[in-house]
Amino acid sequence: MKLENAKTLNKWKIAFFACLIFSCISLVVCAVSFNKALGVSLSNSYMQEGYQDTEEALDTLIKIINDTDLSKSQIEKKLLENHLIEEWYFDKKEYQQGEIRLNKVVLYFDNEKLVRVDKEW
Repeated sequence: MKLENAKTLNKWKIAFFACLIFSCISLVVCAVSFNKALGVSLSNSYMQEGYQDTEEALDTLIKIINDTDLSKSQIEKKLLENHLIEEWYFDKKEYQQGEIRLNKVVLYFDNEKLVRVDKEW
């Protein structure tokens, strides 16, 4: 009788530890999946915010350019009015070289006239 109880007890131990190991593996898989899903959603949020900033900059730029005669002084005035650049910006080296950077958009000037608008990534 004791031998039968020992075999039943051994089967119970094997089943218990098999279920325990399976549960632990399932928990690890769920945790890793959750972590990956969270990382993807955060990345998408940051990308969406970056695209939104670029779209806003482009919309503002289009409005400014359409409302001016494309002279550097008029564009500077409009950018200052819309708080897209500050007074200290005019001391920067890139400004001295004929560029105005607005988020990811660069305005290039030659002889005080706008010659090109590029995206910068």
